[in-house]
Amino acid sequence: MPSPLRPVDPTGVPGGRTARDRRGVLARLAGGALVLAAAIAAAAPKLTDGLQAYQQGDYIKALDIWVQLAGRGDPVAQFGLGMLHQGGKGVERDEARAAEWFRKAAEQGFVPAQFNLGNAYQHGRGVRPSYQQAVYWWRKASEGGFAPAQFNLAAAYLHGRGVAPDREHALAWYRRAADNGHRAAREALERLAAGQGTAPAGNREYGVAEPATEPQPKLVHPSSRALLRGTEWVMRQPRGDYTVQVVATGRAETAHAFARRHIRDEPYAVFPYTSRGKRWFGVLYGAFPDLKTARRAVQRMPGPLREGSPWIRRFGGLQKAAAPPQR
Repeated sequence: MPSPLRPVDPTGVPGGRTARDRRGVLARLAGGALVLAAAIAAAAPKLTDGLQAYQQGDYIKALDIWVQLAGRGDPVAQFGLGMLHQGGKGVERDEARAAEWFRKAAEQGFVPAQFNLGNAYQHGRGVRPSYQQAVYWWRKASEGGFAPAQFNLAAAYLHGRGVAPDREHALAWYRRAADNGHRAAREALERLAAGQGTAPAGNREYGVAEPATEPQPKLVHPSSRALLRGTEWVMRQPRGDYTVQVVATGRAETAHAFARRHIRDEPYAVFPYTSRGKRWFGVLYGAFPDLKTARRAVQRMPGPLREGSPWIRRFGGLQKAAAPPQR
């Protein structure tokens, strides 16, 4: 039997550069349960094996694979280890270790881990309870377009938890979550519009839903999702490396919708920046070490991405133009 999980310190290994040839994992809430969705065609075989083992309930095998990958800084594997420790799957249940692994993935900009870490602070699971820290991590995941985090951030503003009460900011984040398909956010907007002064206090899920009986988190492998990177990922890239901006719009929701519809392979980011005093949300496609590689990527792009006159940009310029987070 494989040995139990031992502490692994992946902090010394940069994960962003090694992740660019790998598909990733997104998470969404569907029917009240959090579903971890992985798009891993042409991915590293060991990551695929770990996800398949998890889906099949072979948590020991998933553990062995993810420990190795997490030690090399893979945020998906780190998130997976957090799920295992959270649920006591293949290891003894340990919410503190789960929070540690979620933090490692969250610090690399992996938005489902940012959401889970925020919920850990909300409920005091493995960390000291802190609504301020919960809001901090929900805000990061919200900037990445993650609807459950946007919903929780809206609720925090509405109820004044971790931030000063602010109805306008609450409504704005509820609208963003609703635009991203979050049913409870739509219901909250309807209740508030009808003059009812209350709305749900936030998603209670912590990685997986929490009905009366413990659920089995489900892993699926759709082939049409690339890994969404957060703003932190953009800011960590070497200034001299390149990315391709395929579209820019004044609305984050429009940028996310475009990316979900058209980007199937390279990691991407929806990155807020300012230009001539206006706030923009650019969809950034991939990360490339030199101009020649970036140009080849443009040539291989699907038609809808090329139609917008892709703009090859240095990360340094984007980092300089980065817009401050919205309250």
